[in-house]
Amino acid sequence: MKRVRVKAENTVPDIKRSRTLKDIHIEVEIDEEEIPVNVFLSVTENDLRDLENVKTPLNWDRIYNEVVDMRSQFMAPVDTLGCERMPNTLVPGLKTSNPKVYRFQLLISLMLSSQTKDEVNFEAMKQLHTYLQSAGFSDGLCLPGIQLLTISEIDKLICKVGFHNRKASYIKQATDLVVTQFNGDIPNTLQDLVSLPGVGPKMAHLILQAAWNITDGIGIDVHLHRLANQWKWTGTKATLTPEKTRQELEKWLPRRLWQEINPLLVGFGQAVCVQQKPNCDVCLLAYNGLCASRNKKLVPKQDQQISPQRIGKITNQRADLSKLLARYHRETG
Repeated sequence: MKRVRVKAENTVPDIKRSRTLKDIHIEVEIDEEEIPVNVFLSVTENDLRDLENVKTPLNWDRIYNEVVDMRSQFMAPVDTLGCERMPNTLVPGLKTSNPKVYRFQLLISLMLSSQTKDEVNFEAMKQLHTYLQSAGFSDGLCLPGIQLLTISEIDKLICKVGFHNRKASYIKQATDLVVTQFNGDIPNTLQDLVSLPGVGPKMAHLILQAAWNITDGIGIDVHLHRLANQWKWTGTKATLTPEKTRQELEKWLPRRLWQEINPLLVGFGQAVCVQQKPNCDVCLLAYNGLCASRNKKLVPKQDQQISPQRIGKITNQRADLSKLLARYHRETG
């Protein structure tokens, strides 16, 4: 560990910013090893020009770019253990070295992911992968391996994920259909994908994007659904279903952002804007008054120090938020 002196700067490639943060010098402890840079696309002036005749939510571009900036400061579980990243985490370079197996693992990871944290989902995927490797399948988690397992065997290996009994049955049925109807590979159309048991529109859009580089729609995760409604990106009335949220977002969000918005906001929801326990004291949206749902009690006033208790809670998250903490607070003591 080392102590560093940090100057908080206004580095967001922001558009029409009206308020800036006062420079703050603090000392925090961070790992010697550099936290990986997390890069997402920002909203540009060209995007705004293209939307001049389109009704868009108030300040959506500022909110989006602030989130891009914050996400550059930490790696969330979705960045390594999210469904599209998970196969490459299990087998580095799999997407390039064996695209067909990658596509199958992507399908399974998405089918397991419903109402399950990425960390738990990853453990289930690793269980399946390791078990099938030990059974003689060099590719580990692969279609021929799942074919030979019974529903009961699959269920035992994925028992930590939510609704594992149902998912085990869906995985077995979907695998059989991939063999009999799709020539042993994951289909590349929305209609065919949602015909597989346990695969809905969200999963289908994410599979098309990650497996086939086809962007026909936005994959709406629970975090994206929640945040889009919180920021009124879905209109004045909240949408009740992820599918309705998808329809509303696709009316105005630039198409080039459709693929990135899911991991961008999922990671933000996992670590910063956590449901019921948001970390507004490290959030630019809260500081700049861009989030009506912010907890004002957690946003320190100018020169106010953050308590050791809050520092402890912020640093004990699903992601390392030390860089965000360093940017906006003096360390007490």
